[in-house]
Amino acid sequence: MNQSRLSEYVIGLDVGTNSIGWSIIIENNGEPEAFVDCGSRIFIRSIEDKSPTPKNRKRRESRLQRRQIQRRSRRKTRLRNYLIMK
Repeated sequence: MNQSRLSEYVIGLDVGTNSIGWSIIIENNGEPEAFVDCGSRIFIRSIEDKSPTPKNRKRRESRLQRRQIQRRSRRKTRLRNYLIMK
């Protein structure tokens, strides 16, 4: 029985911060055989209209504050547990 390898589609992606590029080729026995298609998608910039600051700045700062508060609370709890045990 002859085992020949079938053609395979190979997808290549280039993921950036503001865009995604893609390409599709057909590969036969590990060698590129045919180019199918390619393209890219460019996203709009995610900044405020009136200032050059990112739109998620307020959300990120709030998240960082929550993390700092949680870390401080954990440190206090660990210290309190340590002192109670002694």
